[in-house]
Amino acid sequence: MHSAIADAARLAEARIATHQRLVSARPLLSPRVAAALLYVPRHPFLPGAGAARSGAGGAAWPEAAARVDPPLAEADLLDALDVRPGHRVLHVGTGSGYTTALLAWLTRPASVTGTDVCAQRLARARERLAGIGYRPLLTRAAPTEGHPERGPYHRVLAHHPVPRLPRAWLTQCLPGALLAAPVAGALAVLQVTADGTAAGRLLPSPAESVGSLSGSPSPQDPPVPTPPAGTGSDGWPAMVRRTEVPGGVLGDPAFAFFAQLHLGGAALTAHPPTVVARDGSRARVTDRTVTVTGQRDLWAVVERAHTRWLALHRPRREWFEIHVTGRRQWIGYRTPDGTEHTWDLPADPRPR
Repeated sequence: MHSAIADAARLAEARIATHQRLVSARPLLSPRVAAALLYVPRHPFLPGAGAARSGAGGAAWPEAAARVDPPLAEADLLDALDVRPGHRVLHVGTGSGYTTALLAWLTRPASVTGTDVCAQRLARARERLAGIGYRPLLTRAAPTEGHPERGPYHRVLAHHPVPRLPRAWLTQCLPGALLAAPVAGALAVLQVTADGTAAGRLLPSPAESVGSLSGSPSPQDPPVPTPPAGTGSDGWPAMVRRTEVPGGVLGDPAFAFFAQLHLGGAALTAHPPTVVARDGSRARVTDRTVTVTGQRDLWAVVERAHTRWLALHRPRREWFEIHVTGRRQWIGYRTPDGTEHTWDLPADPRPR
């Protein structure tokens, strides 16, 4: 008994300490969002929570909770989403259930619908949520389908990264609803109008920082096609050349996002600096030497994007807007002199 009381006290101390770091980093955070992040326990949703509940490893919970970083990206996203009591909310990608719990606190559990493609994840999330007294509707569904039976919604939050917004998410929104999702490597928050169009802005936090909190893995890209026989290590003829743009530029989140706008959905990694496209093209940089294989020189695209980014005075991700109509989706940036630059979002190649 004494050990259980001591563990509970240490858990409370860890939660308070994490929350203090959160509000220190986000002093302008909405009081309601700050309260949700304090009062909704996070430790039941951490890896290993099931073993702790069954009696194995329970003493490790306080230490695990103390090591967890404040969920800054999640706080930014919930702050921008402005969930209010009574709002009907759709959460695409319930994952561990933690974000679903925060949404339930901000509105009410009965008003939250969570979806996930994995039945096992849903079962674990349902158990964890019930353990803290929340019973939102959790249902299995493909990410791009949403859940029209419980709509239309005041708010839609997706943890499923997409190259462009699925039409189903937009049609399940009420006029004036807010929709938040990782789009084209950035977190976007849009307001949906009565005619089904939407417009909004991008948040400073990188998209992958929110995906990791949901506990739901990112969707897998389709397999890269097998290249023809050649001299490269992956079957494509390889070309090695010098570059004036070092691979380290991909470690700058602002430029990495800008480069993705030019690469049409290619995947970027900063360590090691690599760009991979779905058509099999690949570029890898070591110091100022780039090795290119495939049908396209992807690093040449990065080099041109870097020149343009510098010419625009290194715009940050949050300076961009996103627009959606029935025929087109694009990201735009307007310079101080009024010049508008736009990039169309590519179609989603993944099977529905």
